[in-house]
Amino acid sequence: FLLPVVHVIVCLLPPLILIAAVTHTMQHNGVSLTRRDLATQFAYGAIGATAIAITLEMLAAGTAMLLGILGVAVLPGGSEKMQMLTRLMQSPATLTTPERLLDVISAPALVIGLGLLVAVATPMIEEFVKSLGVPLAASLRPVTHSQAFAFGLIAGAGFSLMEALFYGLAGLPHNWVAPVLTRAATVVIHGAATGLMGVAWYEALHRRTGRFVLYAAAGIGLHGLWNAMGGLQALA
Repeated sequence: FLLPVVHVIVCLLPPLILIAAVTHTMQHNGVSLTRRDLATQFAYGAIGATAIAITLEMLAAGTAMLLGILGVAVLPGGSEKMQMLTRLMQSPATLTTPERLLDVISAPALVIGLGLLVAVATPMIEEFVKSLGVPLAASLRPVTHSQAFAFGLIAGAGFSLMEALFYGLAGLPHNWVAPVLTRAATVVIHGAATGLMGVAWYEALHRRTGRFVLYAAAGIGLHGLWNAMGGLQALA
């Protein structure tokens, strides 16, 4: 009974600590951040952005899979490779024999497709979606450069909370610590990346296209690099 409660508390602490540290410093330096701002952006990141991102990522994954299959099929010997891959996937031995499973995972088309999905498509989708609270807030009242960063960071922290809850829950009760600790570190990446994307929206709203591209690339690139490192570690 206590473990689910502890799980929620432990997952909630890192985002709240990050938000408290950053917003306290910014408010001390004269940046106006109300409780309503904090609650709205955090709730959007945790609930709204998560739901939208999951939907778009499922569509992206399905599209990538379809394109990958078509790409392999049109290559010389592609139909034979697809038949071999299908047989491997359908074989029960593939799931129980590490060597055969590695043959499936290390198929070039699959590696490239997964790499693009994890390190490029997913960060782009998530950063654009998580940071939408910035232009929405700006449509209601003027938003400063610092507020845009703070709003993005808070939404990113909210998004990371849902990730931590999900990944940690999957590890209950015996493999709980490792994913929760990993997600605790990820909150900084989500916060910083979406903060940069929030600034990108600020620049876009002021019609500074070059700066928008720069900040957007920085936010998406940071997230993509983190995902790529995680993917390489998983393969290792």
